[in-house]
Order: sequence, then structure tokens, then C-alpha cells
Amino acid sequence: MVIPTVAAVAVKHFRSKQGDSAHMEPKHPAVAFLLDAWNSGDFSRVDKFVATDISIHTNGRPLAADRDGQSTVCDRIQSWRALAPDLVMELREEIRNKRRIAIEFRITGTLAADGSRRGGPIEVSGSAFLSINKGEVTEVRTVYDTLTVALANGSVSEWTPPPN
Repeated sequence: MVIPTVAAVAVKHFRSKQGDSAHMEPKHPAVAFLLDAWNSGDFSRVDKFVATDISIHTNGRPLAADRDGQSTVCDRIQSWRALAPDLVMELREEIRNKRRIAIEFRITGTLAADGSRRGGPIEVSGSAFLSINKGEVTEVRTVYDTLTVALANGSVSEWTPPPN
């Protein structure tokens, strides 16, 4: 009985990996909330899925919160949505155990131009590692390609790798 179950899971897993446009529906309710918040700006359930004392790290650096964690999460997502009003976050992978969830995501959209940045298409991939306690996200560690964002919005004009 175990072998057919494992085979079915493996087939499903590898089918979902085919093609570059593979994406999936979230498995955990907190991931579903976060994905919806990124895509629609709906933060109505933030108090159910995000701890007020959440610990947030981006690219290895802790994010200092001057308000509660729920407001900080909403502010961070809203700042991205302001950069690219047509932003879409796509869930590429979700792996979890009892209290930890790892997700791979892709963000696409069109950067809004203003006096300090140019507009244009953007595509950023990244990963987030969530700690869950009683259904709430208590910690998030996100890693994404900030150079892609800087190049797309004109913060830097070019990048050359340093010589070896």
C-alpha cells in the first residue's frame, strides 16, 4: 500500500515541475492568506495568520518594526504593491513540516515610473521560510534577488561582477 501512494505523490510532484510556468495552490491557510494579501491587497485576516510579535528577516537582515508585526507585514506588502500596481505573486513550491514552511515564489508586474525610478516589467524569484505556531506566522526569512529589482527600477544602471 505504501509503494502506490509514494508513486502517486512522486508523479504529482514531477508533473508540477514541468515547464517554467508551473505554479501551485497554497496548502497551508497562512500561505494562502499571504499570497492573497500580495495579489489583492486584502489584509482583513492578518490578525488570524500573522503574530503581532513576528520576526522578519530579508536577505539575512532583520527588519526593525516601529509598530506591531501585523502592521509591518501589511506595510511591506503595500510598498511592493505601490512599486508595481499590477503585481502578481505566484507560488512555485510549498514544503512543510509541523512548524516550518518553505515556499518558492515568483513576483511579476510592471514597475510604476516616477521622478526617481523608471518603469517597466519586473520578474523576481525568491524563497521564504516561515515558522508557524498555532496557525500564525511567527517568523519569516525571505531571500530574493535585490539586484534584479535595483536594475529594473533604475536604482543602479549596470552591474559588473568583481574580478576574481
